[in-house]
Amino acid sequence: MNRVINLDERGDVINPDAPQPVWHQVLAEERAASKQSLRKPMIAGALVIIIGFGGFLLWGFNAQLDSAAVASGSVIVDSRKKTVNHLEGGILKKLLVDEGERVRKGQPLALLDGTRTQSELEQLRGEKYGLQAKLARLRAEQNGDKTVAFPENLLSSKETYVSDILSDEKRLFDKRNEVYTAKRDAQEKQIKQFSAEAEALDSQIQARGHQQKLVKEQLDGVRELASKGYATRTQLVEIENNWSDLVGDAGEFKAQRAAAEQQKAGAEIELASIEMEWQSDIAKSIQETQLALNDVNQRITAKDDVLKRLEIRSPQEGIVSNIQIRTPGGVISPAQPIMDVIPDEEPLEIEAMINRRDIDAVNMGADAQVRLTAYNQRRLSPIKAKISYIDADQTVDEKRDSSYYVVRAKIDPDELAKHPDIKLRAGMPADILVLNKPRTAIDYLLDPIAESMDRAFRED
Repeated sequence: MNRVINLDERGDVINPDAPQPVWHQVLAEERAASKQSLRKPMIAGALVIIIGFGGFLLWGFNAQLDSAAVASGSVIVDSRKKTVNHLEGGILKKLLVDEGERVRKGQPLALLDGTRTQSELEQLRGEKYGLQAKLARLRAEQNGDKTVAFPENLLSSKETYVSDILSDEKRLFDKRNEVYTAKRDAQEKQIKQFSAEAEALDSQIQARGHQQKLVKEQLDGVRELASKGYATRTQLVEIENNWSDLVGDAGEFKAQRAAAEQQKAGAEIELASIEMEWQSDIAKSIQETQLALNDVNQRITAKDDVLKRLEIRSPQEGIVSNIQIRTPGGVISPAQPIMDVIPDEEPLEIEAMINRRDIDAVNMGADAQVRLTAYNQRRLSPIKAKISYIDADQTVDEKRDSSYYVVRAKIDPDELAKHPDIKLRAGMPADILVLNKPRTAIDYLLDPIAESMDRAFRED
């Protein structure tokens, strides 16, 4: 069994059963008192540390801290400026507004010279009237009418050239009908002539047939008499010759009649060909004329539209700016910018460029705050807004070697009304603070560590 031996300050063994000196008692009492005095502060300190750390953990896990993605930009108007131009261009006749003038939507801004357009339009109308008259004449020829039924707009026109057009078409109608009728009459005359020849030959053939019948009877009688010796050989030969002549004549008449019928058929075919060619030419001319008339009508519509747009009007209400041409007689090229109209009373938005790494926190309709950096930030707190636009794809800035998304935030009018001394103007610098989902303090501490570890493990 082990025994504990206590030594005094000089190294002598202390007998616990022996009476102790007084100074040993004093020292022991002092040590006990010292331990008693340190225990309370240590306990208090430990409690403070435990409570503080526990409170920090409780706050870190439960306290929600707001975060925001910041994007720098500027104030823009909702519809932005609109550039005024003209589709066809032309010559400036008169400028109707001045730089900086406020205009209404649809208000005339400039007037172009329409002399050339009006002249081209009149020329097209004359071409249209000519085509209408030609079409009426062709339809009359197609239907075999005796006269041409011209459209009412041509008959009621007081223009001299329209009367000339109608007169020319009437003369052409009569002349063409005369030529066509002459061709038809000539063919019909030939047909009648060949028919008459065939009929005459029919009569000749019938007469020869009757003569052949009589001569045949005479020939049969003479042959019978000759066989009995009552008729001479000469008489018989003479009658036989007459019979042969009649047969030959009948054959020739039949051949002539066949030729007459053939010529008649050829004339009838030629007549049908003349009529078919006449109708075919008319139908083709009608089709071509109708197409040309449709084309002219479209060109007239286009010129009418140009005339209506000679008075260039404002596309929106706003302020006239950046007038490019002022001198009457100046040439305006097609689609050339003439001036700008900048709206000044439309809803204002903030357009900013947000880093692509923060785009996941931006959603349509999300709450945001606008900080107008042109004003003193100590006096002006951020203004409430909502995200109204997010770019579909990132924009790459090659000069800065960076990429970003364009976002817009629409300012709450009620919030802006609380600051009557603020006047927003297009181009004013501003920041958009897109409020993210609140996170705890522990998330802020642990997320970077977790992300670094995740990246490190993936690299390994």
